[in-house]
Amino acid sequence: MEITKEDEIRILNTLDINPSFMRDYEYNKLKNNIDKVTTKFFLMSLRRGQIFLPNLHEIIGNSDIPNIFLYMAMTESGFRLKAKSHKNARGLWQLMPSTARRLGLKIGGGVDERLDPIKSTEAAIKYLDYLHKRFKKWYLVAIAYNCGGGKLRSAIKKAKTDDLLTLLNPKKSYIPRESRNYIRRIIVSALLAFDRTIILKNNAQHLFGNCTGQKLKKVMLKKGISISKIAKKYKVSIKEIRKCNPQILSYRVPVVDNESYIYLPESIAQKVEDYIKGVRSIP
Repeated sequence: MEITKEDEIRILNTLDINPSFMRDYEYNKLKNNIDKVTTKFFLMSLRRGQIFLPNLHEIIGNSDIPNIFLYMAMTESGFRLKAKSHKNARGLWQLMPSTARRLGLKIGGGVDERLDPIKSTEAAIKYLDYLHKRFKKWYLVAIAYNCGGGKLRSAIKKAKTDDLLTLLNPKKSYIPRESRNYIRRIIVSALLAFDRTIILKNNAQHLFGNCTGQKLKKVMLKKGISISKIAKKYKVSIKEIRKCNPQILSYRVPVVDNESYIYLPESIAQKVEDYIKGVRSIP
């Protein structure tokens, strides 16, 4: 891995992690044994996320959440919009149904907003902000997101400290093994984005420099319109609509909070909006 010590310390500081963490054996083993498969997964995840990463980058950039949490979404779902766990967590941020509803997301009636890249990200930010108010440090927020606030609170009480290296002690098992590895994987994913070799191959200052493409834009529609009718009327492929709107589970665009809308890439969205307003005619 070709990354400067300064970049590594900066990434750790973003998560409120003391540079002494660089002595962690399991972290170094993971960092020093990144293989082609891991790198390929990382690059595939970024390519998979190109359709919505500009939106996520903007949404998180306008919040108080560190950008490094984009890598948490990558670790959670590999940037698969329809990712689903065996526990029924879904979407980019792998939200459970109860958590999602508590954060204001709708599930049912032909829609699952956990699969909505924009609304789910806004909900995740709300949840991360809540966890930060509770635990004060960003690395604790990431751990709590994975194992739950209750388990983390118990672990801190048992360990009598919230020091990361102490909480990651494998002999004590203060937090589950999955959560111990989880925080390490987020950091290593962030390191990969600053790897000099990968950067040169992808022509970017860092790999989230790829977040400069078209954003998805919300297009307001007539309530209850079918996807096939949208495709036919506005000359947009059904495949494009489905790709940008995995949250729509039926053949009709659902009505959510008295609104009916779809997301489309900016260039296509503008044309559709012009058609709707009668600014231009459909060829």
